[in-house]
Amino acid sequence: MTNQTTSNTKPRGRPSPELLEALGWLTVTSSNLEAQLAMGVWGMIDDADTKKGAAVTAGRTVQELADLYFSLAKMTAPETAQKFHELLPRIQAVNEARNRYVHSIWGALPGDKDVRFRFSEVNGYRVDAELAEPAEVRHVADDALGLATVVGEITRQWAAECSRAAPDP
Repeated sequence: MTNQTTSNTKPRGRPSPELLEALGWLTVTSSNLEAQLAMGVWGMIDDADTKKGAAVTAGRTVQELADLYFSLAKMTAPETAQKFHELLPRIQAVNEARNRYVHSIWGALPGDKDVRFRFSEVNGYRVDAELAEPAEVRHVADDALGLATVVGEITRQWAAECSRAAPDP
């Protein structure tokens, strides 16, 4: 038996196309942020062999990459480190929201209301549910994209700051 729908209905329990699109956008933009952090770390390792950078960043969480980026920037370019330090709370907030949204179980309630379910262990297992708006998810995704852009720019500033500080050959 197949579940047939028309263009103005959806299968019962299935999240809206708008929410699914927003979750996809969040996945893409948060991956971009993670990649910008990792590539910044690669550059700061000061080695022409990117295999070292890849080895150091492999499997690290966004928060770990951000902490590593900040530590390396402090050692090599204090101005850049200060600019990046100001982003750390936003990076943490975006990463926490991303994890909350991406690692949730999604469905829909009667009346086509998107809902996010989360399982937690507080005095035994409990299921929490909350209504979700695609616009909320898109907002986090857009912030992740903005942060990725700023991290890329800060990495370029780091390179310029380091080249100014390097002694002439």
